[in-house]
Amino acid sequence: ALTIRNAQSYGLNVKSKPVSGGASFSSEFTYPYGVRFDRTSLNKATKVVFFVDANLNGAYDAPGEEISTSNIKRGSKVSALCVGSGSCTISNVNTLDITFKRPDPNAIIKINGNTVTTYTYAEITLVSTDGGVKKVSVRSTGQINVCDNNNVCN
Repeated sequence: ALTIRNAQSYGLNVKSKPVSGGASFSSEFTYPYGVRFDRTSLNKATKVVFFVDANLNGAYDAPGEEISTSNIKRGSKVSALCVGSGSCTISNVNTLDITFKRPDPNAIIKINGNTVTTYTYAEITLVSTDGGVKKVSVRSTGQINVCDNNNVCN
C-alpha cells in the first residue's frame, strides 16, 4: 500500500523522469509513475516493482522503466490479484500495473500486459507464512485501502 501511495505521490507531485539507472532526474515532468505486482513465480510474488511509465502505455516494460524493487516483508507473498468494475470479477490475473499521471489523482489499472483495457478496481491479496491474510484494494478514484480477511480496513 505504501509503494502504491508513493507512486501516486510521484505522479501527482510532478516528479521528473529518472535518468538511466534512477540516480538522477531529468527535466521531463510528463511521465506517470506506477507499481507492478507479478505472481507468475515465487521470486516475483515476493517483490513489488516501482517504475516510471516512460513509454506512456500504462504498463511496466522492463528493465528500462524500473526505479526500484521492494521485497514484501516477513515471508509474505502475493497470493492473488483480481480486477473489475467496483469489485473483483476477473481473477485470472498474473500481472497488475497501477499507474498515476498528473494532474489526475485517479489510478490507471491494467493487467497481464494489456495496455488497452483499463479497470476501475484492483485487489492484491497477501498471505503471510503464518496464514494471515491482508488485502490491498485500489479504486480508479485513487482510494487505497488495506483490509484483513474479515474486511476490517485500516
